Amino acid sequence: MWIFKGSGDSGSSGCAPKGQCDVDPDTHFLAVDWPASSPWVTATGGTMVPKNESALTTPGVAWGDPAPGCSGTGGGVSTLYDRPDWQQNIPNGLADPTGNRMVPDVASLAGKPGYELYAPGNPPQPEFSWQPIEGDSMTGPLWAGAMSVVKSALVGRGVMPPVLLNPALYTIASDPTTYATVFHDIMSGSNDLYALGGCSAGPRYDQTTGLGEVVFSELAGSLAFDTLRAVPTFTR
Repeated sequence: MWIFKGSGDSGSSGCAPKGQCDVDPDTHFLAVDWPASSPWVTATGGTMVPKNESALTTPGVAWGDPAPGCSGTGGGVSTLYDRPDWQQNIPNGLADPTGNRMVPDVASLAGKPGYELYAPGNPPQPEFSWQPIEGDSMTGPLWAGAMSVVKSALVGRGVMPPVLLNPALYTIASDPTTYATVFHDIMSGSNDLYALGGCSAGPRYDQTTGLGEVVFSELAGSLAFDTLRAVPTFTR
């Protein structure tokens, strides 16, 4: 089973209340969210179309609104989990001295433009309706839905999907040519909401948008090729 979770809406200070810059300053310290920080979870960061731009074809930036919204995509280094084997050799050589798990792993659209989500309303109007929403919390469901289609495509081709997704993602990203085909590198934006020296987007892997956005059709092809080299195919 593949598990996806947004890396948080409070930037590099995962314990701070979302959208409350001037409330509870004791929570303004570097921290990552759980369960996104678990090595068994694919942590998903957020992106957005840059301000004053509107086309989705415009290169994205890290999602965030330092002021007045005081929100941003989560990211940083866990204090609970050691660095997994598959994250030991990050593609751009980023090295964190703690040797612990870094998040996020990947990214997708979190806001600007936002989403319309069909969900139950709030009392006294609890009926389901389309509601505007945005934030890093949307990236986990987006990845889960997209990857269910990818998994179905692999099975339809007689390919056993990888049991663990994160090792496969980092293996694919380790080849510069494959990385450029499968991933969209996010090069700008930051999740530092409180001037604590948080994380900024940069070449290849970073603790703001991870390995970057993906082209899911290309990812499906790479997963099929990588899996075929290591696991026998089966007939349905």
